[in-house]
Amino acid sequence: MTTDWHAWLQQRAEVAREWSHAFCMWFRASLAYFVLHYHPNREDASTPLNLKNFVPEVQVFAHGMAALLQSTAHLVSVESVERYQFREYLRSLLQDEAGWFLLQPWPTVSQTPDEQMLQFMDTVGQFRTLAFHMGQAPWVAYPAFVVMGRIFRQHVLNTPIAAWLVQRSLIPGVDEIPHAEVRYLCRYQLPPAVRPVVAWVVAKLYQWLAYLEMFPPLSEDIGILRRNYMVFILLNAEVQRLKRRWDRFLVQVHPWPSNWVEALEGTLFALQMEMKKVIHREMLGFLEVQRSAGLYMRLENSQGILRNAFQQAILSLLQMADPSLSGTVLFPNYRTKLEQSLRLREDLWSLRQLVRDIWRNHAWDRWNELVSEFRRFRNTTMHFLMYRDWTHFDEFYRQVQRVRTPAARTALLDQLNAFLGALLKEINKRDVLQGYPFPYRIEDE
Repeated sequence: MTTDWHAWLQQRAEVAREWSHAFCMWFRASLAYFVLHYHPNREDASTPLNLKNFVPEVQVFAHGMAALLQSTAHLVSVESVERYQFREYLRSLLQDEAGWFLLQPWPTVSQTPDEQMLQFMDTVGQFRTLAFHMGQAPWVAYPAFVVMGRIFRQHVLNTPIAAWLVQRSLIPGVDEIPHAEVRYLCRYQLPPAVRPVVAWVVAKLYQWLAYLEMFPPLSEDIGILRRNYMVFILLNAEVQRLKRRWDRFLVQVHPWPSNWVEALEGTLFALQMEMKKVIHREMLGFLEVQRSAGLYMRLENSQGILRNAFQQAILSLLQMADPSLSGTVLFPNYRTKLEQSLRLREDLWSLRQLVRDIWRNHAWDRWNELVSEFRRFRNTTMHFLMYRDWTHFDEFYRQVQRVRTPAARTALLDQLNAFLGALLKEINKRDVLQGYPFPYRIEDE
């Protein structure tokens, strides 16, 4: 049946595959959404939960339920024979040698799969209506949001097909990896001791990349743009779960080769740092943005950060087995760490030169140019900095926008010049830049 399913996908331009990805994504996102630990929070000071209004979160959930209903309806509308092949294809994925999870069997109930899906749609539709009406209220308190989440999980997970779907979305098959070279490598070239886990992690990273590619184009519908907040909550939850599973796995299994342990530890640490950039920076205040262009800019920034992080993670793991593997072959939009560091160094140098020109010449008429350049850097190249440096940049940006007097501006530029100079020196110490000397002298004065 698997072969028939793949043949059908080719005939139908993989439309059903796209909707199956969307269905699993929104289903998983709806379950993760009510765990507030995965939501953004202010690291310095946060509003107590009992004083927070959850109306925006409820409105986003209503739009997410609409997306889940849409993807479910597309799958149910497939002709009966093709739908049967789709179910058999999903069932076959459970027989892959994942070797890491206890799997739920296919539900054995009196209902047909069609009836199960219709029951699932009815449950989701009811909660979409409930969320829509709650989102019209002036205030939704924290207890109401939490109770809504508990009731939703209870009702949805009680649908016969839901338990299996949870496992299905946790276990992407190697067959779903879009590159034949990577599928072959995962099956035959990885060391046997690490193959099940590493192949699963690589497939999971490809699944996350597929989620990122489902974002809508720029739209004037703020609700459609805001619903993608749920996707980033899901990705944050998935990364954190992956790290916890890995920690438990290390305790339970026989010792791995040390180089593979270090590779996976490093990969997971990097993923966590990049996810912090997205959740605690780009998504912080996302639901308060009122303009579609502002929302879309944040979505694009977040998508770019995570796409690059997932691609880097895939490549770093696979190059352990095949050092000749190239990122540009697997990902047309791939940017190496070297390319990122070179661009970061050049942009920081340009920004510092502008700061020094204004500082030395008291060119206060160029202050708006500095503000614009600072904003451009924050929205683009700053993503290549270490996350710990973002807070300092944010503070400098706020001050650049706020100061007015020549004396205050002179003092600020003095500090900013020293900060950018120190950053440039740190970036020049990166291992990836050894052999690429900086052509300019970084003066300290």
